[in-house]
Amino acid sequence: MNYLRATIAAIGVAAILVGCSSSTTHTSPDSAATKSDSADTIRHLDWPAVEAAVAQGAILVDARRAESFQAGHIAGAINIPVKSTDAAVWGKLPADKNTPVITYCGGPACSLSMRAAKKCQELGFTDVAEYKGGYPQWKTLTAAAGSE
Repeated sequence: MNYLRATIAAIGVAAILVGCSSSTTHTSPDSAATKSDSADTIRHLDWPAVEAAVAQGAILVDARRAESFQAGHIAGAINIPVKSTDAAVWGKLPADKNTPVITYCGGPACSLSMRAAKKCQELGFTDVAEYKGGYPQWKTLTAAAGSE
């Protein structure tokens, strides 16, 4: 009988502890999901998709430094260095927050395009994508297309 009571008590304590840790666990993943929601809504596009979007009116944003942009950039892109705190630089973006925005930078190892995409979302843009291949991939693709 004492064994049965001890077992029931242990199950009760375990249920309470699981319930407490469960509610803590629910709070933590929800917070993490909220933080990653913005990253989840940033689409990753390949070059043909970028070309098609730009043809439909998307804005192409080069997130690299001005010096890098001046040394070479994707045709039609505007330069908004992600590290810039100058409101006029970010003011190059269209007033219409529904305008699609595609960011790029120095390729897959570069994080500037994702940071710029997140900043665009913070500014209220609703359709934000990233071209992770960036300038290096574009340059390779256009050079290959020109040599055929």
